[in-house]
Amino acid sequence: MRKILILATAVIGLSLSSCSKAPEDVLPKKDGKWNFTGNYTETEDGVIDESANFTGMITFNDDNTYTSTYTADTVYTDNGKWTANNNAVTLTTFLDYGAITFLITDLEKKSETWTYTLNDGNNMESITLKLTK
Repeated sequence: MRKILILATAVIGLSLSSCSKAPEDVLPKKDGKWNFTGNYTETEDGVIDESANFTGMITFNDDNTYTSTYTADTVYTDNGKWTANNNAVTLTTFLDYGAITFLITDLEKKSETWTYTLNDGNNMESITLKLTK
């Protein structure tokens, strides 16, 4: 359950590989509503321990808050604060699961791809999100 809640935090929450727009110019614009699909994978000692695909919607508000609803094996809702700087977006959930920083790996006019990876040696968590306007 904790892994799914961490996933919720991550979902609700960017390094540009090659783009001229800064994240703060993209996320809160155009009413801030984005649909997304994603994948979560956790490995232990190189073996996939847990994996999930999900879809949802996230709304970025001008006051630097966000709300998100997504479906993996059930429907989840999360909200919190977001910040964007230096080509990264950090999402901090109000559910007290901390902050997750996503790197923007692709940024287009109406879509973005975000990635998050946590690697502590033998274990790794990774999340890839494709957001579309």
